Amino acid sequence: MNCGKVLLAMSGGVDSSAAAILLMNCGYHVEGATMRLWSDNEEISESTISSAAEICKILNIKHHVLDYRDDFKNEIVEYFLNEYKNGRTPNPCILCNRRFKFGRFYDYAMSKGFDFISTGHYARIAEKNGQWAVLTSKHIQKDQSYVLYNLKQDMLSHILLPLGDLSKNDVRKVTAEFNLPSAESPESQEICFITNDDYIDFLNKFGAFKSEPGNFVDLSGNILGRHSGITHYTIGQRKGLGTAFGEPRYVVSINSVNNTITLGGNDDTYSSAVVCSDFSFINDDYLKYASFHLSNSCSYPGDGFSSGDEQSAVQAKIRYKSSPADAYISINNGKLRVDFKKPQRAATPGQSVVLYSGEELLGGGVIESVIK
Repeated sequence: MNCGKVLLAMSGGVDSSAAAILLMNCGYHVEGATMRLWSDNEEISESTISSAAEICKILNIKHHVLDYRDDFKNEIVEYFLNEYKNGRTPNPCILCNRRFKFGRFYDYAMSKGFDFISTGHYARIAEKNGQWAVLTSKHIQKDQSYVLYNLKQDMLSHILLPLGDLSKNDVRKVTAEFNLPSAESPESQEICFITNDDYIDFLNKFGAFKSEPGNFVDLSGNILGRHSGITHYTIGQRKGLGTAFGEPRYVVSINSVNNTITLGGNDDTYSSAVVCSDFSFINDDYLKYASFHLSNSCSYPGDGFSSGDEQSAVQAKIRYKSSPADAYISINNGKLRVDFKKPQRAATPGQSVVLYSGEELLGGGVIESVIK
């Protein structure tokens, strides 16, 4: 039985190894492919390719190596560096998924006659009301749908996510049965191109800028002390400020133009809404959730929801590990606004807000600004 030809994104880790086995068991012709991406440690990158090639050899499947180092450095690494330079906190994984894992990788597979691509993401794809939907993993503690909000309808019919129903223990059992070296491999590092996740060291080595010391200020602009450079801080941070203030202080905002960091109390880190650019939705069903305001003078209820509100609620996550929060969305002049039913702590420019309706992923966008 041949259910079709699949190009699987193969990292050599336990997730992609299990995905290969599950797809083969279902009757797919599987080939693996590893993207050679730029890293600050070329040895680690080569080790990943070698591990993936070894797994493919054991499983008796063909292994491709796709060299995207230059493109990755120009598009993902430079974006990462520039965002920190501008006082924002980026999420490079979302952009990488969009442009590489479900961009160039997808285009390569389709150009070579594959019917599908597949990855080891913990999420599900299903048909719903005549359109394709992305759903959260059945084991929500491993859910990775957050990074997939840029997927489009024309792609979804060609994507297989075989791990969406499984727990991590289930996945390890799948690979253990084949005695693969990846069966007990550790979790991958947070940012693949930064050794040991030391982003400060990375910025110092590769950023074409120097993060200069500047002033901590309060909400009124009064100087409180000195900071060691804006790249060392993120919204909501309390520890590691480097200065004693006599009372708890938290990072409320970062201004790269005048090189200041505003500090306040914990309550000052909460936001009632965020405004996003570069937003994307899985399908047009999101229209039923959104209120479209075509004028510049549109107004929003200050508490997010009012009694008798006719708009449907969505759930919003302002970072990968945050809990979904009730919210509603509106679109005005090309910007997506997300108003929260209850204020959310440490919404951060540069990060993504991702929207759900129950287990269904609706879409998301990059936070440009926050509204207190």
